[in-house]
Amino acid sequence: MSPPDLCIPARGVAEAMPRSYSIPTRKAYFDTASSEWRLPLTQGFEAVVDGWNVEFLEMWNWHATQYEGGSTWYGARQVKYPNSKLSKHVYLHRVVAERAGTLSTTNLEVDHIDNNGLNNRACNLRLASSGENKHNRPAPRTNTSGYKGVSWDKRRGLYRVQVKFESKTHWGGHFDTAEAAYAAACELRERLHGKFARHR
Repeated sequence: MSPPDLCIPARGVAEAMPRSYSIPTRKAYFDTASSEWRLPLTQGFEAVVDGWNVEFLEMWNWHATQYEGGSTWYGARQVKYPNSKLSKHVYLHRVVAERAGTLSTTNLEVDHIDNNGLNNRACNLRLASSGENKHNRPAPRTNTSGYKGVSWDKRRGLYRVQVKFESKTHWGGHFDTAEAAYAAACELRERLHGKFARHR
């Protein structure tokens, strides 16, 4: 089935499905509370998908996984190489992006706009370079100020602003309060990261 408009409301897709549509175990189902199609994964996780993609995605069992060292969960399936014991992960978001016509080159990554690796509706996916994808990440766990891009400069006794862009650290000045530093960090990120800027 070819995809309709990428952001077609899930409710509209559900109403277009036959009323006899069955929901077997490990098959996608329509959640009336959220008006979303959900694809069960392993470990109790579910991925949100588009209704037009359900029939295709149900052909495989998908599991929940994380990139090494990461904290974001994704949907994926394991695929074995021909004539080999080796296998690789095929990620759900890349499959969706390819079917939606978004993924035209393997040199780019697929970024989840809302930073939720389980939200795999086509309108939540966009192509990004590795650097752009990193911009759309929350503050690291090591952050102690509570604000992304803001840290305490013990030597000066002030809050400092630093934002990375293209492997370089850009400094945004020193401030008396974390709130003032955060405002400056947001402004600097907007200028450097553009539409990939994430402030939380």
